[in-house]
Amino acid sequence: MDVLRPRIIDLGGRYYRCSPATVGAASSDGESTALPAYVEDVHDDDYDENDDETCNIEEEDNGMFVSRLRFPSALFGFFIGRGGDIKQRLERETSTTITIPKRGSEGDVVVHGSARRGVASACSRLEMLALKGRKKTEWTHLLCIPLTGVAEVQEHCAMFKQAVLDSYGRMRGIEPSIFQNPLKLHLTLGTLKLLSQSEIDETVRHLKDVTPTLRDMLGNPKPGHSPAIRIEGIEYMNDDPSEVDILYAKVELVDDSSRLQEVADYLVDQLVSAGMMEKEYDRVKLHATIINTKLRKSATAGAQSGKAHEARGGGAGRKGQGRPGFHEARETCDASAILQDMESFHFGEVPFAQVHLSQRYTAGDDQFYKCAYNLSLVDG
Repeated sequence: MDVLRPRIIDLGGRYYRCSPATVGAASSDGESTALPAYVEDVHDDDYDENDDETCNIEEEDNGMFVSRLRFPSALFGFFIGRGGDIKQRLERETSTTITIPKRGSEGDVVVHGSARRGVASACSRLEMLALKGRKKTEWTHLLCIPLTGVAEVQEHCAMFKQAVLDSYGRMRGIEPSIFQNPLKLHLTLGTLKLLSQSEIDETVRHLKDVTPTLRDMLGNPKPGHSPAIRIEGIEYMNDDPSEVDILYAKVELVDDSSRLQEVADYLVDQLVSAGMMEKEYDRVKLHATIINTKLRKSATAGAQSGKAHEARGGGAGRKGQGRPGFHEARETCDASAILQDMESFHFGEVPFAQVHLSQRYTAGDDQFYKCAYNLSLVDG
């Protein structure tokens, strides 16, 4: 980092320079993290009572000062560090005592100190540690449009998989486990990190707020009269069809209007503005994943395809970030022949009637992801 242009962090309307971290520690997931070294107010203002409002600092009867901060318990490990070293250093440098709820428990992080300034400093640094910890945490939910519930789509997904395995099963990296489960077929609008029930509730509140606008964008469809989504044609994410990680089905409304894209962009923009999502692209990439090499379960198949890849002059497989128990080295597949011969494959049509806030790594009674909230686009 350029020391003359340090990273600026906005905490409750106050701005701070954050210099590089120098002391390592372990987070709750065992990875290294660190306490920001020295934090200085960009405006160089002396402490004033406005800090009390930002940090909710109160003076107790005994003359001590206290602030109570609410963080998701998933972030507590980033405040503690390996052997408690982050917490101990923070307490020492700010002359405060910090009480953190036990592992697995929700509750306030409480900061006590004899000086307002020390409590305010500790609170600000806890906020920065929380920001850093959240960036290191995996996403927990996805905002998506289910593409299931229609027998035709399920049947055609099965037909596509069988046709690929029968005709191209000897192509490098092609094997059964990399195909998406048809019962989980969906159109992803974005991913979210919702680390507590209160964050889920806040996201649901925003979804409810925008529902009337979304329905209006679709013409306020009545039950049984929702616009239809056509799932047809296949495409890939990168620029080399022989080195594919993601093969996806293209989606659009049957009436060829742009309303699907407009609804997706508007919904994501609203959640980004509310601070519930991070902006990834200028527009939502509308796609339904059909093949994903991250799903590869067979270490033997992965190793064999990796050897074949290296024999062709390719590099070693890339490290994946799939669930534990899946093959760690993410190996691409050669989809060039599939894309050439099946580029217009028709998977079917589904009604555009709902958007789900779904929980990652779960399955409901219908085998789709468990739904934290179902945003109905149908009026009535």
